[in-house]
Amino acid sequence: MTTPSTDGALPSPLRLGAEAAAVVAGLTVGYYLLPDRRVVSIPAFLTLFGAGLALIAGLGTYAVRRYRHSWGSPVVRVVALAASLYLAVLLFAVSYLLLERNQPGEFVGLHTHTDALYFTLSVVSTVGFGDVHATGQLARTLVSFQFVFNLGYLGVAVSLVRSTGRPGPDKHQSTPPGQ
Repeated sequence: MTTPSTDGALPSPLRLGAEAAAVVAGLTVGYYLLPDRRVVSIPAFLTLFGAGLALIAGLGTYAVRRYRHSWGSPVVRVVALAASLYLAVLLFAVSYLLLERNQPGEFVGLHTHTDALYFTLSVVSTVGFGDVHATGQLARTLVSFQFVFNLGYLGVAVSLVRSTGRPGPDKHQSTPPGQ
């Protein structure tokens, strides 16, 4: 993502949006270039999934700290949140696709990269048309985990957006502000 210029000015919202669109396009192309055949065992799959979640958590923590302490632009926060959410969507989509390849029958209607991305987006948006759905126990566990992840992500996102523009507490005050 863009960093402030040397004079401390924030990048324009248009520039941030263009950069975010380029990142999303690049990640999407990368997602579609991934092999869609069986490549890993279930233990390796779960390890890779855990590593992916740890990476997203680490990147998210870094972004939150950086944006909270250096520049408090609401546009920057929204772009960072959207980018990290899309990265998580792609992680879950890859996970669903690989799970179905490794354990056929875990999902109904999930056969391609597009099916996996479509299903993941329907879970994130809570639409759930029912045409693609989890039937196996491991798939249902993974989808349940995504539900919990989505709720946690929503809580963090709301907290970050609400804190925009609010001054932090003055560490030198002995009483809370306004009292």
